[in-house]
Amino acid sequence: MMSHRVHEKFTRPRICLVNSPTTSNTAIFLDRDIQILKLLCARLFVLTGNFPNRYGSGVHVIELERSKARWTSSRLHQRITRQLRMQIMLAKELFSLREKVELVFFDIGEYHNLLPLLLARTLRKRTMIFHRGGNKILESQVNYPMGLEKVIVPIETLLFKVSYALADNILCQSPSIIKFGNLEGYRHKILFWPGSYIDSKAPLRTLPKNREELIGYAGRLSRGKGVMNFVRAMPLILSRRKDMQFLIAGTGGEEERIEKEIDALGIGDHVTLLGWVSNGAPLTAFLERVKILVLPSVTEGTPMIIREAMANGAIVLATPVGGIPDIIRDSQTGFIMRDNKAETIAENVLRVLNHDNLDSIAVAAREVAEQQFTFDAVMHRWLRILETLTMPLTEGGLWN
Repeated sequence: MMSHRVHEKFTRPRICLVNSPTTSNTAIFLDRDIQILKLLCARLFVLTGNFPNRYGSGVHVIELERSKARWTSSRLHQRITRQLRMQIMLAKELFSLREKVELVFFDIGEYHNLLPLLLARTLRKRTMIFHRGGNKILESQVNYPMGLEKVIVPIETLLFKVSYALADNILCQSPSIIKFGNLEGYRHKILFWPGSYIDSKAPLRTLPKNREELIGYAGRLSRGKGVMNFVRAMPLILSRRKDMQFLIAGTGGEEERIEKEIDALGIGDHVTLLGWVSNGAPLTAFLERVKILVLPSVTEGTPMIIREAMANGAIVLATPVGGIPDIIRDSQTGFIMRDNKAETIAENVLRVLNHDNLDSIAVAAREVAEQQFTFDAVMHRWLRILETLTMPLTEGGLWN
């Protein structure tokens, strides 16, 4: 299955992937990482929870915890206690694997891995941190309750810096994230990581011209995602286009406030709250319905929802944050809006609806998705990363 040319001096490494306990909606991303890495390494150990082993020989899934509760669902002190307990468990398991692994990838949040990261460095293992998202500090500032962020954010900032200083490499998804995420000081450590692949085997079933007048959002309902501004833009859009309907897919801390705002604005007949839409077929069906997917975030990395939308013919309208400008080119593969104010969102939704050839943009976006985000494309980029990590610097590292 591995059709990509491998450098003659590349030796498949023994890898440990450290991940958070999964939920029903995050397990798919861990599974996709495993599907790639199991083809590129000699042995793969996965430290996680709520994720039974179903991969056979060569992949060893070690469940450290089984729980239905989300890490973010408990109170702050409970989350801290739980994270410390998990770090101790991870460190103990890493120590037991010290003779079996060479590379350790941490995908559990930068400051949640300090103890196992320090141990891995002490054991002289090469360590990599996944930098998911865009600006971590900005995300904390907008998502923590007012007042609490003044205490939490300085602590998190320090812990981020310690983690990045300890790690051998930082894996981020896009060049634009370096500046947006304040990672310039770590540029020498950064490798560009492809993220999860998408399943784009099915052809585009419906182009925008054949879709209903549906504007959608899919993701967490949190302040950092800007969903409330999207809701407040709806009356402005309806004042010009009374035929529009809106779909909101997701759950989160802003859910109740969003419901109240929809009632207060009197737009309930035009808005459908779908709750959480699972990855896979349900999300694909959602993206095949909507004409425009709005992502009015304050901070992002290169969101999977954008990749999926590009593969399924939904026109993306997003803010220029994180790595989004690296894949969404205005009026070419989607549309960019300068900020996430309600007025700006409304103005740009109308701009998109009035565009004379959305179908060509949908086709161009699909081409980008096929070139960059398919299984083969992601595996090719993962191979280059592993070559860089396993070859001595004198051998030239990454090759094209």
